[in-house]
Order: sequence, then C-alpha cells, then structure tokens
Amino acid sequence: MYLYIHHSSPKRAVLSGSLAARSPNYAPLRYKSSRRAFFHLRASSSRHAPACAGRASTKPSSGLHPPVKTQAYISDFLVEEFEMAGQKKIRKKLAIALAAAFVIAPVAVQAESTIEVLLEKLRAKGVISEFEYGEFKAMHAAESKEAEKQAAETLVGKFKNGFKFETADKQNSIQLEGRVQADYRHYSPGSGTTDMFDIRRARLGISGKFMGDWEYEVTGDYDATEDEDSGFDTELDTAKIAYAGFKPLKITAGKFKMPFSLEEQTSSRFIDFMERSMVNTYGGVGKNLGFMLSGAPFKGATLAVAYANTGTGVDVNASDEKETILRGTLNFSELMGSKNTIAHLGLGYTTGKFVDGDDVDTIRPDNRGEKIFDTGNFSTLDDTVDLERKGLELALAYDNFKLQGEYLTTTFSGDTAGGSFDKDLNTAYVSAMWMITGEKYADSYKGGRFGGIKPKKDFKNGSGGAWELGVRYSMLDGSDFLTGNGPILNANYTDKASAWTVGLKWIPNYNTRVMLNYVKANFDDTVTAIGSDEQDAFMLRTQVFF
Repeated sequence: MYLYIHHSSPKRAVLSGSLAARSPNYAPLRYKSSRRAFFHLRASSSRHAPACAGRASTKPSSGLHPPVKTQAYISDFLVEEFEMAGQKKIRKKLAIALAAAFVIAPVAVQAESTIEVLLEKLRAKGVISEFEYGEFKAMHAAESKEAEKQAAETLVGKFKNGFKFETADKQNSIQLEGRVQADYRHYSPGSGTTDMFDIRRARLGISGKFMGDWEYEVTGDYDATEDEDSGFDTELDTAKIAYAGFKPLKITAGKFKMPFSLEEQTSSRFIDFMERSMVNTYGGVGKNLGFMLSGAPFKGATLAVAYANTGTGVDVNASDEKETILRGTLNFSELMGSKNTIAHLGLGYTTGKFVDGDDVDTIRPDNRGEKIFDTGNFSTLDDTVDLERKGLELALAYDNFKLQGEYLTTTFSGDTAGGSFDKDLNTAYVSAMWMITGEKYADSYKGGRFGGIKPKKDFKNGSGGAWELGVRYSMLDGSDFLTGNGPILNANYTDKASAWTVGLKWIPNYNTRVMLNYVKANFDDTVTAIGSDEQDAFMLRTQVFF
C-alpha cells in the first residue's frame, strides 16, 4: 500500500496518492509538508506483522527501516499539519485518508497505540466527528483482531542459534536440532587404540511446543554404538513430552536426561572438555525412560524428582529394575542479585535396584580410551542388588573465571551365600576455567546448569571468537571391590586411577567449537589392554550444532 499526501502551503492542501502494493509486507506512508518533514510509516499485511516505525527528517529516505520516533510526536505533528489546511472538507479528507491507511492494512501491536492516540487527537481537535471516530476505531479493532488470528495460525521461520518456525503468539513452534562432533585421538601407549578418527556424536531431531504449555523433543543419535555388521548403529537418544502449565512445576515423560550431576546436566555441546570426567563415566545416571517432576520453587533454586528404569544406553527399555532420582540446586549469587558471579551448590541422590547378574564396567579414564575397571557379575540370594548414589556439586565463578567440582559415591549392597556386601565406588573431579577473551560464565548459567558461551565478537574476516583455557583433575577409587563378599575386581584392571586434563578451546561463534585436549592418566596397576600403568592422549574435536 502506498499513500502520498502533499501540501505546499498552510492554505492549500492537495491529496494525491494511491493505494498500491509496494511489497508483500511493507507499506510506507510518505507525508511532505511545507516544513519539508517526511514520514515513512510501516504497516503489515494480514499475513505479515512487522513493527510500525516513523521518522522525521529534512530529506526523504528509503523508508525501509526508519528509526522509531515517539508516538506522541508523530500524532501532534500530523494533527498540527491537518489544522493548517485551509478548508474543513480538505482537513476531513486528510484525516480520513490517514486513518484509513492504518485500518486497511492490519498493523503490529506497536502501531495500535499510535493509531489510538492519533484518532483521539483528531476527535479532540474537531477534525473528525464522534461518529467517524467510532467508525474508525471499530474498523481498526476488527482488523487487528483478524490479523492476530491469522498470525497465530501462521508459522514464521527464523534462525537464532538454530532453525525455528514459530507462530506470532509464540504458542506453537517446531525447531530443527542437530550436532556433529568429529574427533581425532592419539594414545601413547595405545595398544589397539593408538590413533583413531571418530564421529563422537551425530544427532538430528526436532523440538518445540504446542498450545503454549506442551513441549516435545525427539532426537536420534546416528553414531551412538558399534554394530558388528556395519560398525555403527542408531539409537533413540531422546523422546519426551512435557507439560509446563502448572507453573513453576513441569511434568516430563519419556526418555530424557535424568536430574543428576552438574556435569551430566551440561549438554555435550557445552561441556568444558571433550569428555566428561570419571564421575560421569560410570556414576552418572544419563538418559533413561521414566517420569519427572521439576521446577524452580523460588529464585535461584531448582528441584527435580524422577522415577525411571535403572541403567543407561539402548538397553534401558528392557530393564525391570527402577530407581528414584532427586536433585536440588541453589545459586546464592542469584539470591543476592549478583549478575557477574555464580555460587552454585547442588545435591543429588538416587535409590533403587541394580540389575542382578550384571557387572560394574565401562569405566574409562577422561580420554575415552580402553576401560580400566571391570568386576565380576553380581549374584545375590534374592536376585536383587540395592543401588544408591550420593552426589555433591559446587561451582564458583567470577566474571571470566570458574571453579567447578563434584564428588560422587555409588554404593552396591546385597546378600550372597557367603554373606552380605556393601561396596562403594568413589569418583571426583575439580576443574578451573578461564575465558581468555573475557566472556562471563554467569551469562551461560541458568536453572542449575551451564549453557553455551556466546563470543563478544563472532569470528569474521580473520578475527574474533572466544578463547578458553582449562585444567581438570579427576579420580576413581574402587578398592572396596578388591576383597570381601560380592563381585571382585577382575584381573588385568586397576582399582584406582587419576587423570589430568588440559584443554584449549576456540569458539568462533555460538554454534561452533574447536577443542584441543591433552590427558595424562595414571593407574595403580597395569591395565592389560593398555599395556602400562599410565597413558597419554592428545585429542582434537571440531563441533557444529544448531
């Protein structure tokens, strides 16, 4: 729509113009007075709803993206100009044309108050009658209502750290999600894993919401496990439905990440190092099938409780054993209103049954190399093994420095023909991180977990991006499995291990990472698969996600 109004003197006004399509979603109103002031006002069509904007200047502009002036200024200026027109009939035509320009094309919410103010002023000055005022106002209300209805039914696509389609009322959305992590790892000594390229994760899925309060996510991992025939297999990584209508409570069901461990709650897209520590290698609960209630009872606090199958990975669907999982966190900095610091304290607890006949294995050092801890199978009189986890989390951050650590005890207990057993597996880590380029860790923390770092300046034309340097120490103590009733540590493995990790990370933009890690692992005993009581690893990752 295009409307051109011109008058060259206070005593003469000529309405010349037409309503014509300029573009599917842009309709400028150009107004020129003897004071050489130009106005360009945007109004949406029924299928689009960009903001309304205006500008006064001493010369015409393109009008494509003018800055917004105050609504009162625009209204006062136009009303003043209308009053300067010599004849009442012409003044009315000007007013009617201007009001009609807004009514014909439904406008965004920002424009509604401008129209209301303008109509009020025109009525108060006697430029339009009370009947005309009511007629214009009713027309505008009807058009606005229709525009809102159509906007609510139309998905609009955008890219903001990912590809997303969403209705204007934000009640319905669908987002495409994916990540690719391409790794190279070199081990020394390496045995069977000296050098290797690996697609660590390759995930693709969708997430979103409908009817405002219902949320969903379905994600597949296309390089999650090894298959004897093809070498790779596909796993259903996440499949969940959540209802958030009982604020602050959220109800989640399906296969999803269980509420346990700060390191586990941090997505693999945003973890500090290429691999999580030995705390998570075995002690973490991971993603299971179950049911969860979660929420934020007050500012700075989170609380979650879940009931789920015991175990992690593709076999959790077949698990007959269940466990209850609890996690609570408190950020004292948020309670005190500090925006540059984090003082996170978290507690986690699980209780349930371990699968009888299974063993404790898959524990690797922080370099994703050969497993270093493996026990015999559990065998109890009543075919049940009690499983309990107790976890402590701590994270402190000030501006671009962060300290983080966790301690986890996993306890197995039961009765055998030789007597009862109660064995602990203890794991811990502590890390220190420094954003060299000055990004603040507090900006990436929300709801008891860390998200991604957004560089102050994205990498472009050979400069920019964020740089981070970090160091971590982690340990494993499974000495309870050396003697006594219950399963015993198998030969060729170690009961104690530690690892130092040094990492350098470059973040060109929010969606991309390049990571370089060096891991030095030490074992109390020689691990046969490695052929030594120590191992060095150099690791490189290139990652993209959306």
